[in-house]
Amino acid sequence: MVENRRYTLGELNAILESANEFKPRKGDGVDGENRKNNGKAVADIMDNAKKYDGGLTGKTKNDTKEDVVDYNKTTLDVNFAAEPSDSYVDRVKAQVHGYPSVDNEKNSDVKDNDSLEYDGNKRFYDADAEKMKDVSKRRTDIEHAGLKSHNLPRDNFKQKTIFGEGSMKRLHYKNRLFLSEQQLLNTIPEEFKEKSGKFLVKDKSGTEYLVECQRSEKLGYSDVRVLNKFNKQHVNEEIARINELACYSSGDFTGGTTATSRLNSDTVLSEDLRRVKEINDNNNV
Repeated sequence: MVENRRYTLGELNAILESANEFKPRKGDGVDGENRKNNGKAVADIMDNAKKYDGGLTGKTKNDTKEDVVDYNKTTLDVNFAAEPSDSYVDRVKAQVHGYPSVDNEKNSDVKDNDSLEYDGNKRFYDADAEKMKDVSKRRTDIEHAGLKSHNLPRDNFKQKTIFGEGSMKRLHYKNRLFLSEQQLLNTIPEEFKEKSGKFLVKDKSGTEYLVECQRSEKLGYSDVRVLNKFNKQHVNEEIARINELACYSSGDFTGGTTATSRLNSDTVLSEDLRRVKEINDNNNV
């Protein structure tokens, strides 16, 4: 007697899947032999590749340096109106090296993949940096050679590029107010003292300090001192106060006159001068 049974949709799917399963029967050691054959095939391919281009490992490919420097501009040769931030410079450098971000360049394991080659990107970036040093120096010389500009500090005309030509490091303390220059110098990070140069420090009041570091490699000592400080808001307040103390107002001198009266006054003065000149000429005759 045939038994009538009802199956759920899930049970039917399970029956169909089990009916379609195919599990081949393998002899002993087949999987191990396959792995061995695959490994030998890969080794043979790499040996054959070495005969043509040195293989996937070993010396760097395309290591020949071009004899001609390409002075055509690229997107790396932008001259900015203001100094680009360190984060922007680092991000562009990482992208030129072939990575999407700075963190990816630091943490990526693609350097361990012998089939990938990133050295060409780094050589391109270094070559463009050397080129821009020369180009920026020429631009600075030209801009500093003007009738007015040659009397100004040359640093004012240094080019602002991502390669740091003429760039100046900046420190910005958003939550700190310096009461003295010595207090500021005590907060300078050691990385800013590793080589000679100038950099800017700004506190929360908006005051900017120009700081210079002079590094002695023989003594291993850095002398750091404040050259100048500037606060735009304080300068504007001082100018307003000077005008207030001087009690100067242009309206005090021109408020009681009109354009017509000033014109008539100038005409009368010119007529008086003409008469004086005539009298002087007659006396000399």
